[in-house]
Amino acid sequence: MKPTPAPSRSALTRREVLTNTALAGSALLAGLTLLAPTRAAVESAPRRKRYALVGVGSRSSMYRKAVHQTYAEHAEMVGYCDVNRGRLDLAKNDDLKQLYLDQEKYDGYFRDQCVFRPDIDIEDTMNVIVKYNTGATLSYSLNAFNAWEGYEIAFIGTQGRIEHGIQEQVTVFGDGSTPGAVKPGGAYIRVFPLRKPAYAVEHWPSGRGSHAGGDSVMLDDLFLPEKPADKYQRAADQRSGAYSILTGIAANHAFLSNEEVKIDDLVSDIGLPDYPAMPTHAGPLPMPPRG
Repeated sequence: MKPTPAPSRSALTRREVLTNTALAGSALLAGLTLLAPTRAAVESAPRRKRYALVGVGSRSSMYRKAVHQTYAEHAEMVGYCDVNRGRLDLAKNDDLKQLYLDQEKYDGYFRDQCVFRPDIDIEDTMNVIVKYNTGATLSYSLNAFNAWEGYEIAFIGTQGRIEHGIQEQVTVFGDGSTPGAVKPGGAYIRVFPLRKPAYAVEHWPSGRGSHAGGDSVMLDDLFLPEKPADKYQRAADQRSGAYSILTGIAANHAFLSNEEVKIDDLVSDIGLPDYPAMPTHAGPLPMPPRG
């Protein structure tokens, strides 16, 4: 038997990605024209929202499954886009897709993702200080080589401190465990009021599935035609997503320049997301009594 040739690994520029995406869209439209159903069939069929997936790496399997299976009644995949031509070759070739991409969750082998390649320049650890226009500051530390996965976060305000942490289960691909599931007893909330004794808050049961059930909540918001109620406005819109990634982009610029980087110097006119109602600096600030 002749070995299957490896997909090309030549890099694509952003211009080439946009050009190829436009060509792919034209080809899709042409295909729809040639295979167009009757007008009556189109009008009677339920409208499905069409999606193009940008990035076909290992994490994209969650979105492919969502569109092709879980939300197929409401969603339709019309195209893929990736700067890695090799991964696009895998995604469009059904045999290679089944051989490599569909098996990643079982064997843990991610083709063309060797972490020892010389062009891998992602930091194993990083520390970032972020200043917000409200006066709040963020001190962020990332360690990508720990023996456990999860996070610890603390909020410090005028009336005390709140700590929250999650430790995820160790995942072995193929053993039936869910990546990102919370370890039993691995979540906690602690409150440290100003001038009062600290106490722990009983943690409500975590959601099922990956990322403590957060993935299913996110997919419902993305693909269901009727959005679930979102009392606390947790769902991020395009502005929230832009500011999130721009924080990381600014951090990478700072790593290279050793200087402070302002988001406004990178982009403009994004607009602020719709935040839940919060106290303002002009309002009263009740302080706890002295003990």
